[in-house]
Amino acid sequence: MHQKNLTELRLALDTKAVSAVELAQHFLARIKAASALNAFLDINPECTLASAAQADTAIANGQAGPLTGIPIAHKDVFVTRHWKSTAGSKMLAHYKSPFEATVVERLANAGMVCVGKTNMDEFAMGSSTENSFFGSTQNPWDLSAVPGGSSGGSAAAVAARLVSAATGSDTGGSIRQPAAFTGVTGIKPTYGRVSRHGMIAFASSLDQAGPIAVSAADCALLLNALAGFDPRDSTSLERETEDFSRHLGHSWSAQVHASQPTPARPEQPNLKGLRIGVPKEYFGAGLAADVRTAIEAAFKVYEALGATLIEISLPKTELSIPVYYVLASAEASSNLSRFDGVRYGHRAAHYRDLADLYQKTRTEGFGAEVKRRILMGSYVLSHGYYDAYYVQAQKIRRIIAQDFQQSFAQCDVMMGPVSPTVAWNLGEKTADPLRILAYPYASGSLIMQWEATIGLETHAQLTCVSKIFSGASTQFGTSPNTQASAVDLALPGVLPVMNRTAVELAIRFGLTIGATITPRSVFERKHYFYPDLPKGYQISQCKLPVVQGGTLTIHVPAHEKTKQAAYQKTIHLTRAHLEEDAGKSLHEDFSEMTGIDLNRAGTPLLEIVTEPDMHSAAEALAYAKTLHTLVVWLGICDGNMQEGSFRCDANVSVRPINQAELGTRTEIKNLNSFRFLEEAINYEIQRQIELLEDGGMVKQETRLYDPERRETRPMRSKEDAHDYRYFPDPDLMPLVIDAAWIERVRSALPELPAAMQIRLIEQYGLSSYDAAVLTSSKALAAYYEGVVTHISTLQKNQAIDPNLAKAAANWVMGELSSQLNRDSIEISACPVGPKQLARLLVRIADGTLSNKLAKEVFQAIWDEKSNDEQAADRIIEAKGLQQISDTSELDVIIEAVLAAHPKSVEEFRAGKEKAFNALIGQAMKATRGKANPQQINEILKRKLA
Repeated sequence: MHQKNLTELRLALDTKAVSAVELAQHFLARIKAASALNAFLDINPECTLASAAQADTAIANGQAGPLTGIPIAHKDVFVTRHWKSTAGSKMLAHYKSPFEATVVERLANAGMVCVGKTNMDEFAMGSSTENSFFGSTQNPWDLSAVPGGSSGGSAAAVAARLVSAATGSDTGGSIRQPAAFTGVTGIKPTYGRVSRHGMIAFASSLDQAGPIAVSAADCALLLNALAGFDPRDSTSLERETEDFSRHLGHSWSAQVHASQPTPARPEQPNLKGLRIGVPKEYFGAGLAADVRTAIEAAFKVYEALGATLIEISLPKTELSIPVYYVLASAEASSNLSRFDGVRYGHRAAHYRDLADLYQKTRTEGFGAEVKRRILMGSYVLSHGYYDAYYVQAQKIRRIIAQDFQQSFAQCDVMMGPVSPTVAWNLGEKTADPLRILAYPYASGSLIMQWEATIGLETHAQLTCVSKIFSGASTQFGTSPNTQASAVDLALPGVLPVMNRTAVELAIRFGLTIGATITPRSVFERKHYFYPDLPKGYQISQCKLPVVQGGTLTIHVPAHEKTKQAAYQKTIHLTRAHLEEDAGKSLHEDFSEMTGIDLNRAGTPLLEIVTEPDMHSAAEALAYAKTLHTLVVWLGICDGNMQEGSFRCDANVSVRPINQAELGTRTEIKNLNSFRFLEEAINYEIQRQIELLEDGGMVKQETRLYDPERRETRPMRSKEDAHDYRYFPDPDLMPLVIDAAWIERVRSALPELPAAMQIRLIEQYGLSSYDAAVLTSSKALAAYYEGVVTHISTLQKNQAIDPNLAKAAANWVMGELSSQLNRDSIEISACPVGPKQLARLLVRIADGTLSNKLAKEVFQAIWDEKSNDEQAADRIIEAKGLQQISDTSELDVIIEAVLAAHPKSVEEFRAGKEKAFNALIGQAMKATRGKANPQQINEILKRKLA
């Protein structure tokens, strides 16, 4: 059975020549017998046989597909639930994934039966499968030779017929080369055709999953199941599915694979018109003679089938290897940052502190080749080398691609050797150092006046229900680590998928501030180690943010102590970019330990960065409050500073006045209240001035603000951008925002505070102060407009009297706001609705109720918390609070007051004005506040004249 191809196995299963369980048992026995090859890292017979039994049931029910019941092995780079997922590394020696790779999932859905996980070079870094922590794999055709790599375990397993087919991954030849070394067939599909979700990443822009089997026809059957769009992989191609096996037959494909020319027969394919390009650079002096002979024999087969060979040139071929090592190592150093011993995988047993844990864990957990590539990748991304190596390699990569594009104008396909040599002996090349292509770029104590310069970086958590790169919830306040998905935990094999809602909210903000929306922005990886940063890097934007430029106008209030008058100022924004939030490190509830809560990890952030335009804490405070109002108004952030939804980092420096060059800056992190922001900046300005005047120097560093001591303290040395080794995230495609998308967002923008202020002034005759206060909150402005709109309704749709509009503003800003503050209630939960307050104000205006008693009615409505629009009328009636406006009734009351207070009457007639006010008070008391004070005033004056 193990000699049969996939179609033959399908026939054997369908005709009951063998059952899926028997077939699985057969291959498991072969795996056990050939354990010396070390092709497999993990088998699980119980799980395998259970899957086989399910396949038998499907076959019996007539539900079998082309692959149902056929055994498959998976390279250990693909994560699986029921087997270990080690990537050939000590770092993941005991790791089991909570989810399965799409490759594994799709083949399981096709009915294939997994028999185990195959050996590989550690994290797919190698070309011989000698770099595995679990030992080398042998070539089944020559036990002293390597099987190739990094998919050597899969290739050896198929070649030895320990399994009918296997999966592999190919970054720079890791499917094709081991297939060639072991005499089987391997295919690296077009990038994006097969999902990388669940494949433990080596170099994300190069990695690709593919099949390894006995023949091209078998690989085509597997590719039918593997290919297709996957929304969990942002680099996945949305292409129409096709039948890759439609032109293949087992007889002729096997002959071509064996390089044996055969006479043309009618059933053989007619390749007339097919142009096969043969790159001359692939056939130089380094090509072994026996390899050349085999390739030339294959050429004759294709010519016999009608194809035409055309010599082409790929002149930049010699640059491919150095470009590959620069780019692949850079991406690898980033991808492997997540393996730090904090959350999963190997962890050093003994360490002094966090830095020691990182160092020892990674030293122990990674093998020599992996460490070499991490070091190389970190080097090429470092300051001073990024442009010379990484950027230059990307440019050359494009030039190499252009070579291929130009050559494809001359040919339909290209053909050449996979490797210049046959398999070498185990151990033969392990000591060879890698040669990297080097690119040829090869004092006085003067009394000074100081000026502070301040720039703010504000992190606004976006109001998305799910995270920026995963589907996990962003709800605040849940139990620790209950809202962290596999993507948020950075488990091996996970891939980020962009949240389009986050993009729309960023566009909304950019349009509001008059910024440029970048039509093609890029996500980059920002590298640093911290326990609450699962990947070892943060996905952010550096060179091409989604929003560029823009301005925000602020109003700085008058300052009583400095006698500074109020003024207006325009603050320029550098950018606003999307990024993911980190988790939280919790210290207070743990003795000599730190708790890590990753619920916040991956929460979408819009980081809004200003130019260094501010020169005082007052300006910074005004900017922060204006920005806070705007993002809440737009609905892109809830603005809850206590929950960390809106927090600021302040960059502060000082310099002598009239000095052009800025001073050395410090960054004060995570200021989550306006008071802390103002206090921290004021303290830091004074600290730097005192330090410089004492002859010291300001260190570029990150500082934290201690609100209890009201001082800043050092946290760490301040990094520049190059310290983070930014480079484009190869797991995410560039973010393309077309004009139509921008216009859709623009058409849905709400009326903005500045425009509403002007309208309130013009429509209702309010002062600029009143309009500014009412628009300080969108909810407050909406409440006020609800009040005046209903007043107009109650007055039969008459144009509202400006005096009544002003009275409404006074009540909303005064009594209502005071009560909200006293009870710590948001206006959205206000017990007195706009229609209830409108009716109360109309009753004051029509003389039914005095202002004094109106407050009593307001309090009663507040306390009963009903939705009764008639509440004011009902309470006035029930309590007998109607205002007394009958002149004859008031005359009687005032006569009694004057008779009861003759002394006050005499004092008033003697010229004491205070006595008159006392009489008004007595009259109001006599009416229990129900009289109109203006009427009382007029009647008293008449009677005392």
